[in-house]
Amino acid sequence: MTHIEQMIKDMCPHGVEWKQLGEVCTIETGKLNANAAVEGGQYPFFTTSKEISYINDYKWDTEALLIAGNANIGDVKHYIGKFNAYQRTYVLTSFEESLIVRFLYHYTKARLRDFLDDKKNEAAMSYIVLSSLQAFPVPIPPLDIQKKIVECLDKFSALAAELQAELQAELQARRKQYEFYRTQLLTPPQNISSSNSTDDSNWVMKQLSEIAELKAGIHINAEQIFAEQDDEHPYPCFGGNGIRGYVANYSHDGEFPIIGRQGALCGCVNYANGKFYATEHAVVVKTKANNSPRYLFHMLTFADLNQYKSQGAQPGLAVGNLVVLNFSIPSVKEQERIAELLDKFEALTNSLSDGIPAEQAAQQKRYEYYRDRLLTFPKAEK
Repeated sequence: MTHIEQMIKDMCPHGVEWKQLGEVCTIETGKLNANAAVEGGQYPFFTTSKEISYINDYKWDTEALLIAGNANIGDVKHYIGKFNAYQRTYVLTSFEESLIVRFLYHYTKARLRDFLDDKKNEAAMSYIVLSSLQAFPVPIPPLDIQKKIVECLDKFSALAAELQAELQAELQARRKQYEFYRTQLLTPPQNISSSNSTDDSNWVMKQLSEIAELKAGIHINAEQIFAEQDDEHPYPCFGGNGIRGYVANYSHDGEFPIIGRQGALCGCVNYANGKFYATEHAVVVKTKANNSPRYLFHMLTFADLNQYKSQGAQPGLAVGNLVVLNFSIPSVKEQERIAELLDKFEALTNSLSDGIPAEQAAQQKRYEYYRDRLLTFPKAEK
């Protein structure tokens, strides 16, 4: 039993009083349209978005809870000061003295959405009905208990935010380190020979057409591409921005860099290993003269091919413009050494990048477990 659970047992031996939300505060809505926000506005403007906009005039100057009435239904924010609100945002003010507003914030944030989901079966709501919000049941434990709960949950949230900031800083540092070494490894010496050489450390300047063959894939109907991989559609299908989905047949088998050649992200470079299908919006890069496909992947990624896209409503990359680009490359042996090093750096960076969402999910799960224990109260006996 936690200290707070013991406090509840000692201070509320017969249970906790409960009231409806409409009984413990005033519930209003904003009056403005969502597009009332202005760039560089002075006061927070709360809409149904998770992000806060700004505006140049205010209606309220108080402590409030702001609840999204549609879009992000049930999203709750806590604010103290001058602000304004969108007409679909519920503004909770003038709280009963028996409630700490921060406690009510944590409770509504934890419980309101589930309460509203239960109501959807009755009214199929795409927005919060005021009467439903007013009827939301709220526990009223003693103020000392509320204060302890707020301290615990705020501290846990702060620690989670601190951990997130540390992970992001570490990821950013690792990315910078990776980019530094990639630049060092892929940048040739000052003097580069224009002819071939058998020296393992020698770099030569060549057109991309000498290094590899570039060929666009084959058109496939959209209805033949499936979002999920299964036994009937086992092969990844590459389009202009990477994998579009999965298909029944493959067009290539092996290791190939793949350049997206259509759309705003044209020039992005992916890598295929095994059987796959390439659409007409993907350029498959087939190496020549035993060049390392993995080295070419890193080389092309580093080249930022998007800078060569055509201008217009639908940007694109012409294969004819790519094959004439000049690249400095070392011998095949050196290519393999560089590719192996860069793959290791990339794996280290990706492991942290992939680990952050997993750590966030674990942290959120721990938080929800303790939050639910702290916010569970027995009802007072009548």
